[in-house]
Amino acid sequence: PISEKEVADISAALLELSACDIAEIYSPPRATARASSFGLVPGFCIDLSTQRSDGQYWDLSRAEDKQPYEALQREEQPQRLVGSPPCTEFCGLLRLQMSEAEVEERKERSGKPHMRTCVEAYWRQLEEGRYFLHEHPNSAGSWKMDEVQELANDPWVHVVKGPMCRWDMKQK
Repeated sequence: PISEKEVADISAALLELSACDIAEIYSPPRATARASSFGLVPGFCIDLSTQRSDGQYWDLSRAEDKQPYEALQREEQPQRLVGSPPCTEFCGLLRLQMSEAEVEERKERSGKPHMRTCVEAYWRQLEEGRYFLHEHPNSAGSWKMDEVQELANDPWVHVVKGPMCRWDMKQK
């Protein structure tokens, strides 16, 4: 078995190898905005509200934005990646407003591609020995997606359920 000191040494070495400590996708600057106050090096933040280096706004639903994002993840090697994909298409309340077919069409067109982008990013993190935090409501239907289930069932992944409202994560 590995000793606690060896685990600490390995963790410290991994942190030194990473270009940044924390990065975000599908989120305005939240964790990255506060990173330096905790002694962490902030990395990229990719969201519809953040700009790429060319001045255009990021949109991970476009192939021309996904490739540069993936390159950025490989380049910056964030030790921790926070993903907060939109959960709107997976909200049970949609069924009160739309037919089952309309809800499923929205998931296929918009919700599932965003989730798949996150899951692919999380697998890259795991393959490199780094971490991720996936923020999504426990009641969201996205947890039933095969890709998400496979990831959640990986022995290196720990699913934690928390009271988002108590952490001031409320819709505005």
